[in-house]
Parts: sequence; structure tokens; C-alpha cells
Amino acid sequence: MIGHHGHKVMSSVQSARKRLANMPKVLQACHNEAIIYGKCVSQKENLGHNNCLKEFNALAECARATYSVLYCLYAPFASYLMAICEKKQLSSTSTRYLK
Repeated sequence: MIGHHGHKVMSSVQSARKRLANMPKVLQACHNEAIIYGKCVSQKENLGHNNCLKEFNALAECARATYSVLYCLYAPFASYLMAICEKKQLSSTSTRYLK
């Protein structure tokens, strides 16, 4: 994008590409949550808003935690980023398939 906002646009595009590139790792790490959510959705005849909210939230939390771990494992680090990553508690859920 041309103009003074071009850097922000490129940055967000690069960020989106990184998230998409990591999607297989996230799905691998969260496959149990994805299966449970998928079963819930597929068993509803008239799926409505929030019908599988508990299952969706479990999947979303696993994905967030996994992306957080991936960021800390693979991001090029500045010293302030290392401090943030060192303070994070990496859950067994988010690290179980990333070793």
C-alpha cells in the first residue's frame, strides 16, 4: 500500500502470513480440542449462536497458547521480547506437540 500507512499494512500482512504458516502446528497441538468442537457442531441439528461455546473457547484458548509458544520459540528476539517470553508460563497443552 502506498502512503504513510504502508508500513503498518505490510507489517499486518507479514503477521497474518506468519500466523497462517503456523496453522498446521496449531492444529496439531490443538487437535483434541478441534475434534471436540467439531463433534459438538456436527451434532447440532439447528446450530445457534453459542451452542458450542464451551468447546469453542477451549479450542480458542489452546490456539492462543500455542501461538504464544510459537512466537517465543521462533521469533527473532530483541532483549525486551526475551524478557516477555521468559515470564510466560508455557502450558503442557500448548507445548505438547512443539518439542
